[in-house]
Amino acid sequence: MYRRRRDLTHKTIGYIWMVAMAIAATSSFWIREVSETGDLSPIHLFALATLGTIVYSIWMVRRGNIIAHKRALHKLLYFGNAGPVIFNFLPGRTMPNMIFDGGTMATFATAAGLIIGIVIMVKWAERRRILVI
Repeated sequence: MYRRRRDLTHKTIGYIWMVAMAIAATSSFWIREVSETGDLSPIHLFALATLGTIVYSIWMVRRGNIIAHKRALHKLLYFGNAGPVIFNFLPGRTMPNMIFDGGTMATFATAAGLIIGIVIMVKWAERRRILVI
């Protein structure tokens, strides 16, 4: 996805990534054990935004608006992946209990810091022209 040329490899990897994101977003609607009432939680808004962004980005590229396509997918990459991960590490959620020390604020800060650090490194690499996105 970080290649200069937008050829068959770009399209193939892009469709695989979009299908994977669509499957992940759609399957999230059946994950309701986290909520005490069994309802959807606010984190499911990320799934709706992901599905909408996928449809929008495909629509834009088919209309020839490559810039809008690129911007939509950048936002999906950062917010559609990083947002849910950060919110899943809030104290009291299942993820920090499974992976770390039971979900303290330090766990949340560590996870959020790691993700923010990765985003900053990618942005720095883009400016230095190390990554071409």
